[in-house]
Amino acid sequence: MKVRERKKILRLRKRKGTRDSLNLKFFVRPLIILSTAFLITVIYHLGGEVSQLNLREGDIALRNVFAPFSFNYSVGIDKNKTEAAKERARLNLGEAYSLDEGVSLVVLDKIKKIFDYTPSVFIEGENLYLPEELIPLMPQGLDFKDLRALKEYNLDLVLKDISEQLEEFYKNSYIISDSDFSRFILSEAKHLYVKSGSDYAQLPRDSLQIVTLSKARDILSSEFNRVFKFKNKELVIGLIFWNLEPNIVFSEEETEVFRKRAEKSVEDVYIRKYIKKNESILSKGRHINKEDLIKLREISSKSEDKKFPVALGVFIFSLLFLSLITISYKYFNPKFYQNVSQLILVSLVILITVAISKGVVLSPLPSYIIPVAMGPMLIAVLVSFPVAVKVSIFVAIISGIIIGDNIVPAVCFLIGSLAGTMAMKDIRNRHQLLKAGIVVSGAQFVALFGLGLAFGMDNNILLREGLMAVSSGILAAFFTLGLLPILEHIFKIITNISLLEYSDLNHPLLKELLVKSPGTYHHALVVSSFAEQAAESVGANPLLARVGSYFHDIGKLEKPEYFSENVSLEKKDKSKHEKLSPSMSSLIIINHVKKGIELAQSYKLPPAIVDFIEQHHGTSLVYYFYHKALEGKSPQDIKEEQFRYPGPKPQTKEVAIVSLADTAEAATRSLQDPTSARIKGLVKEVINNKFIMGELDECELSFKDLHKIEDVFTRLSVSVHHGRIEYPNGKKEL
Repeated sequence: MKVRERKKILRLRKRKGTRDSLNLKFFVRPLIILSTAFLITVIYHLGGEVSQLNLREGDIALRNVFAPFSFNYSVGIDKNKTEAAKERARLNLGEAYSLDEGVSLVVLDKIKKIFDYTPSVFIEGENLYLPEELIPLMPQGLDFKDLRALKEYNLDLVLKDISEQLEEFYKNSYIISDSDFSRFILSEAKHLYVKSGSDYAQLPRDSLQIVTLSKARDILSSEFNRVFKFKNKELVIGLIFWNLEPNIVFSEEETEVFRKRAEKSVEDVYIRKYIKKNESILSKGRHINKEDLIKLREISSKSEDKKFPVALGVFIFSLLFLSLITISYKYFNPKFYQNVSQLILVSLVILITVAISKGVVLSPLPSYIIPVAMGPMLIAVLVSFPVAVKVSIFVAIISGIIIGDNIVPAVCFLIGSLAGTMAMKDIRNRHQLLKAGIVVSGAQFVALFGLGLAFGMDNNILLREGLMAVSSGILAAFFTLGLLPILEHIFKIITNISLLEYSDLNHPLLKELLVKSPGTYHHALVVSSFAEQAAESVGANPLLARVGSYFHDIGKLEKPEYFSENVSLEKKDKSKHEKLSPSMSSLIIINHVKKGIELAQSYKLPPAIVDFIEQHHGTSLVYYFYHKALEGKSPQDIKEEQFRYPGPKPQTKEVAIVSLADTAEAATRSLQDPTSARIKGLVKEVINNKFIMGELDECELSFKDLHKIEDVFTRLSVSVHHGRIEYPNGKKEL
């Protein structure tokens, strides 16, 4: 297979691998957002609500509590209303009656008895003689003379008709006495209970089955008038009506049993009060009374009902906000957006902040002591200021939701967090962290004071909460101080604070470089000066550029004598490369990058510094030995790849600046007659060559930046190569 085809295949494989990696990262970001939103929701609901804390009557409230929603609560039993409710239940329940299913037979028996004694009725003169058994069965005002006329009829047939009508009527109706019905109607009873055996039939008061005795007579009158065809039927109907009886009888004993049951079923009527949302429940420093505990229990019971909606709300808000700020990273912080590790770091810091906030809320500590600014301060140091600002907004709102009081804590924490992120700019030592904490304290105190005045807070409460807000800023600084080295180590991030430690020239590698390769050491110091000032001029990190310059050539420690800056001119040492072929010399020169990476890793230098070692030559050509190899040969006979550094090209502004400074310093040092014009021309040529060869394609340096860097390099190079006054003894001023 030809070399060209093999390279094409490798490029295709690399492109496919890149696509697969991008597809994987596409799913990683939504997963980070979902996981973070879910864990925030879990943390929010960890532990008990404020009303579930072990508070007792007489305890001192340790913080303010405001109603999270409107609700009613009871403060005791209203005895008058409870008794009235029980009485209504007694009356509304109904009355109990007993059903006598044999009443129709009793009535029929009476009629039969009248019919049986009718033949013995006689009149002598003015006197009417009746059997004694018949007297109670006769209605008042009856003309007994007509009674004798019944002898003319077949009374058995009449009795049969009466039996059929009475049996049917009593079977389908509940006949009640007029007096009982009047009492039932005048009461508030809604039902009538009829007992048959051990069961009760429940009838509404307007049921058609309930028939008064007088109404029953009217109904039966029309029926008997239709059935009877004989002359004296009115007499028979009158006898029936006189002996007609109700088939249900009021039972006072059973009714009282029902009413007592109704009384017991009535719940006590409590005195109810209404609390509006955001109304004060507890005030810090006040004794907790019985009514306060009742309010807290009510909040607790209501919160259980609202638990799922609240959890869903917190999840939706977190998901939406985190999604929006992540999308904003894509457009305004693309470099950060591509770094999945840093996205995880930001999520972790948010979760730590939310967890601390929840812990403080569940503890007896006051809410304003929560070190919310800690999260944004950490992000400002570990990631960037723009990302920290977005995190500030989110954690301030979430902390306010967790506290659940009102808008004041959220605004106070937001102002403190923003002040803290600004105070962390260009921070280089741990003492500045404490100063940043003081800035947070001051900002939160002023914010709380202003909001307190606006919302009419009590002066004593305002002062107490203000002191807690001051403590919050100090705590944020200490938490940041403690978590910073841990997060630096876990996520392999280097901060200005760590860079200061690596900038110590007593580092073992730098001391070894000074002893074994003094020329390289001096070169590194000069490059660091160039790079630091150039980085400052274009808004890059000057401290990172300086420290990266110190270590960028440590790979030359293995064979320092093969590098020109370490060859002693006084001893007139010959170059080690004179006896080597150009390709071998090039291999030794290029190999110092690989050896430098190995040394850095063995000394556990952070990745940000290793990048300088790996990228400062990019994919540039070892020009001197390449052209030496071309002497007397055709370019086709020499493989250019053998004389190129493996790369990658500089990925950041700082590495690119060090790369330019490294080349510019070496080039200007080789000038035989360094004048300002020649130095300026040479620096410009070096930078242009790097740009033309594409070595700066993968960093963020602009044309404007390159012009600024050129000016800095020219100025510093001219000062390094300044002319010296000739003294009479031949010595020059140092």
